[in-house]
Amino acid sequence: KPKDTKRFVLGDQVKEGTSLKQIHGIKESRTAVYDGVGAWSLSTGSEIQRVDMATGKVVESHFVLDAVAFLLDGDTLWVGTSNAKLHRYGRSSRKILSTIVLGTGSIIKIATDGSNLVSRLMLEKTNSPYTMYPGMLTVLRADGTYLTIG
Repeated sequence: KPKDTKRFVLGDQVKEGTSLKQIHGIKESRTAVYDGVGAWSLSTGSEIQRVDMATGKVVESHFVLDAVAFLLDGDTLWVGTSNAKLHRYGRSSRKILSTIVLGTGSIIKIATDGSNLVSRLMLEKTNSPYTMYPGMLTVLRADGTYLTIG
């Protein structure tokens, strides 16, 4: 047990035990990822933000209408929307570079294997607007073509 009880050792990493950083400006986050340097968060207000982990402040912010899921790929953000659109968004240009409509429903997950993207839709049942069920799985290939699996 370390003498300083505010710190603990996990493997070769020393972690602060009582230090908690305030993340400024992020409210009601839908999802968050860590890119090795900073944290990225998607708010319920369709804003994707990058947070400096040292200061806890938002250092980059992008608004994409109806965004509900995202994937970071270097200078590109792949953004899924609540109306089944998959946007390729350029961080440096701050613009949507291309859009693919994947049917109906809400894109809830986006993943990659390094070459291809996979997105998952969630659909509402027609008899109840509050009941969701898994929809289609779409694979966007590296060459730009895509395949939708029922």
